[in-house]
Amino acid sequence: MICMSLGTNTSFVNQLIANQRNAIRHHFLFAIGIVSLGITLIVTSFLVSNWLIADGLKTIFSIGGGLVSSLSGFQLKEILLRKEKIGVFETVKIRLHELEIAEQSNQAERTRIEELLCKLVEKTAIG
Repeated sequence: MICMSLGTNTSFVNQLIANQRNAIRHHFLFAIGIVSLGITLIVTSFLVSNWLIADGLKTIFSIGGGLVSSLSGFQLKEILLRKEKIGVFETVKIRLHELEIAEQSNQAERTRIEELLCKLVEKTAIG
């Protein structure tokens, strides 16, 4: 496995956490952009409807704006999943830190945490 060669230490876990936070930031900005686009479509349909657009097109623009805004829900779902991963990584980091501090390191426990971390990295990479 590739992740076994990386070694398991708190700096590696910190990097994984930073990557998840960066992804959350991008998903959040994308969700804001989608909602803004949807709201813009809805507002535009109401403002311009009296001058340029027939009532049928006004309805289509309004429904389209609502549909576009609702697509941000997928991004919010992804944000929640990534926050959950951060919680798992934080727990792994705490446990690794405890093992590093312990005078007699439990190798079986460390190997188990490394395997768990490896599976988490693979699952994150695959999707």
